[in-house]
Amino acid sequence: MTDEIGAAAHPLRIPGIHPPLRMQVHQATDVHVSAAIVASGVWERQETQFLQAVLRPGDVFVDVGANIGYFSLLASRLVGEAGAVLAFEPEHDNFRLLEANCRLNGCANVRSFQAALGAENAAGTLYLNELNRGDHSLYPEQAGRAGQAINIVNGSRLIGASHPRVNCIKIDTQGAECDVLAGLAELIAASATDLVMVIEFSPLHLKKAGTSGRALLDLLAGHEWQMYLMDEAARGLLPLAARQVRSLSDITEQDPDSGGFFNLVVSGRNLEDNAGLAFVRDWGMFEDALAYYLLAGRIRPWNGARRAGGALDHDLYLPAGWAFPEDWGRWSLGRRSVIKFVPAPGLATLAAPRLAIQGRYFGPAEATAVYLNGAHLGDFELADASIPLPAGSLAGEHVVLELLHAQPLRPADVSASGDMREIKFGLEALAIHG
Repeated sequence: MTDEIGAAAHPLRIPGIHPPLRMQVHQATDVHVSAAIVASGVWERQETQFLQAVLRPGDVFVDVGANIGYFSLLASRLVGEAGAVLAFEPEHDNFRLLEANCRLNGCANVRSFQAALGAENAAGTLYLNELNRGDHSLYPEQAGRAGQAINIVNGSRLIGASHPRVNCIKIDTQGAECDVLAGLAELIAASATDLVMVIEFSPLHLKKAGTSGRALLDLLAGHEWQMYLMDEAARGLLPLAARQVRSLSDITEQDPDSGGFFNLVVSGRNLEDNAGLAFVRDWGMFEDALAYYLLAGRIRPWNGARRAGGALDHDLYLPAGWAFPEDWGRWSLGRRSVIKFVPAPGLATLAAPRLAIQGRYFGPAEATAVYLNGAHLGDFELADASIPLPAGSLAGEHVVLELLHAQPLRPADVSASGDMREIKFGLEALAIHG
């Protein structure tokens, strides 16, 4: 895997960085980091912009999993002569390029260490990905990966000897993040009030490494952190509570086909007044950041075509007042049930749109109050209803349909089922037609 040091250097095209940085890359196959640098001159554009916004002259930046040095070089320019960059990369060929790139760009404020960070000083084995040089890991993710002997060091002891406090830490270690954080615990505690961390949060990688997303969050407990999800599709930072990050972790771990990961930003200082950062503050039709992240890319504009049974969730968002989906549809839960959707453009042009609802009632049928975008349309028996909608009511960015149930019942009160849910209307199908 050895690459020739002294090969052609590729200019980085990072707005605002002058004169441009240059990088040597892997000459052998590297389908992500090296390929992106050659093709566009930028790697991880959103993370690049984030560091440009938060790093200040004089800051101390710690790059854990520095690879061939892209973020270390960027940070070197941003923190300036008064600042410092400490770069950790255990893999031999990556490290040689890291050092060569620091020399190439005159980054005298960068100290590089051929080591991985961990809970304790130890010897270890790094399992190599021959195609993706940023995907080496401390566990054998795939059979047949070659192993390389490496050194593992405790970050707090090594870094703290020269820098008792740091300002920014980037951690990208393919599942070893928990061990890294455990070793950095003392340094993080000493730095917390002014510290910003960017942590690759991959529940599946963590699980394969023998830990979990919840374990990572437990390691962060004890400080009043602000947390944000950094995701390219969101075009900004999504504020998250720790419980929402736990939910994302749980959902991802339960899906064996998910390779989902994101950058988790953890900050001890206020980022909200940083003019260089964009924040997603309006979730639109979604209830919170978690729903936005999970569903914004899945919900498609609905053209009103009939949706029934398990297909009710295909284009519709049912955020509140519904029980778990069943093959035939869903029971309402409680007194208020909400359906939201993004209307396709054709719905706005309907001269006399009508909402068709089909379903069943648990217990006696009743007149259910129906609201559209907050306006009361009337009370209707919904087993097989066709409800006229006001002209223009389907022209917005999203539509909110609410059903208010007068007398929900608990199955346990009328049978021996033991079911304590309050249910009333079973939604089987929904459509809009002209």
